Amino acid sequence: MILLADDLSGAAEVAGLLWSAGDDVEVQIGCEPTTAAGSLVIDTETRGLPGSEAAGIVHRTCADLARRELGLDFKKVDSVLRGPVRAEAEAAMEALGLRRCILLPCNPSRGRTLEGGVYRVHGVPLHETEFAADPAHPARTASVVELLGPGVQPVVVAGPRDALPEEGIILADARSAADVAAWAERTEPAALSAGAADFLQALLARRGMAPRRASGPMRAGRRLLVSGSASTTSRAAVEQAEEAGVPLVRLPTTASPGSSEVQRAAECVAKALSSADRVILCIAGPHCAEPDAPRRLEQALAEAAAAALASAPVGQLLLEGGSTAAATLARLGLRRLRVAGQPAPGIVRLQAVGAEAPEIVTKPGSYAWPVMGGVASSSCYRRVPPPAPSVAGIGTPTGATHR
Repeated sequence: MILLADDLSGAAEVAGLLWSAGDDVEVQIGCEPTTAAGSLVIDTETRGLPGSEAAGIVHRTCADLARRELGLDFKKVDSVLRGPVRAEAEAAMEALGLRRCILLPCNPSRGRTLEGGVYRVHGVPLHETEFAADPAHPARTASVVELLGPGVQPVVVAGPRDALPEEGIILADARSAADVAAWAERTEPAALSAGAADFLQALLARRGMAPRRASGPMRAGRRLLVSGSASTTSRAAVEQAEEAGVPLVRLPTTASPGSSEVQRAAECVAKALSSADRVILCIAGPHCAEPDAPRRLEQALAEAAAAALASAPVGQLLLEGGSTAAATLARLGLRRLRVAGQPAPGIVRLQAVGAEAPEIVTKPGSYAWPVMGGVASSSCYRRVPPPAPSVAGIGTPTGATHR
């Protein structure tokens, strides 16, 4: 199977579903469609790009697959429709010669539903949730048609049992797992299947690929968590970990790649790793309002992480947020990854292909860390005596030992 995603945590999430169904899966940042794995997930890194630029990359990628006589089994999109979703879907349709697309972006398993074209999270309209404060893609409405924005193909909202048009983008209403399964039964090779993880899982079930493989043990050794997510879920977990005594290094929101602030943060992370086996690197406070702030900060965060790892290697690198994960791996020169496990849905263990590197664990920013295998929020970062140095902010010691 071949899948496309627009960011790394999303690519890893769907790769984890394939892995749990028994497949051997490779994730590639960019496209080198040669792999010894049974399935391939391509991260086009297009979520933060303008629609025309993202469409060009997706079109070229799909056209290349078509020239190689390879198909596209699924187009992964963000589960709350962040990024140029419509432009990418239309580009894939054009490159592959498809007249329609079934787009099911919501995840009822996580309380994210679509009814009558209105997107809700646990019953709350999308623009009234934390996604309204997303620094890069703020949700201004709960209408999925408005979220998609203008485009070429007609857009129709339909229920799982409604008559469907012969062409265009079909926005699939889904309030439950049963609705998602009903949509999976309506897919066909002549239509692009696109959406979030719940839709892919239903498509895999239709193929007889039920989850049957559990994740193995986590790699032992020191761990660095790099958190670039602005979600309240992520920030609450970081605060809980700090309260439990985990060394925390906060990168100022004024930091830019190459700045002294990045250098100081890297030095503090390396110092903290010399005396603790759990360290967190994150952004200090809410992201700035200027349009380029999210990209500037993710690049600065990635540079600080890579510099710290050069002098203080770890056994495991935990990356929170898709753009942060891709930026960090780019700094480390890692573009091909094999799935090694899935501790929980959306949380995926990866190993670099052809390079010496720590085990990598990715997670979407709005998902919670699982309490298993030593990867969790504050619950796996327990304070135990006697006290030892920590970092709470850049260069500020507190007393705790960390496990």
